[in-house]
Amino acid sequence: MYRGQLKNGSLVAIRCVEMKKRHSTQNFVQHIELISKLRHRHLVSAIGHCFECSLDDSSVSKVFLVFEYVPNGTLRNWISGK
Repeated sequence: MYRGQLKNGSLVAIRCVEMKKRHSTQNFVQHIELISKLRHRHLVSAIGHCFECSLDDSSVSKVFLVFEYVPNGTLRNWISGK
């Protein structure tokens, strides 16, 4: 996980996911779009995504998922009340 800042000043958490050759990019995009639409007070919202493509065959090698940043500890700490 990485922490970043958008041009508008919003803090974000960025997760890098390695794509396996057997995964369909289109199927993955559908899942990302579905997750981006979910809104709940107990869920961190997905803001967007970015693909890194291989120069050899233009296949997707990594996906960067961008989430809203939630400070002050881990999810485990929030759920357990510690």
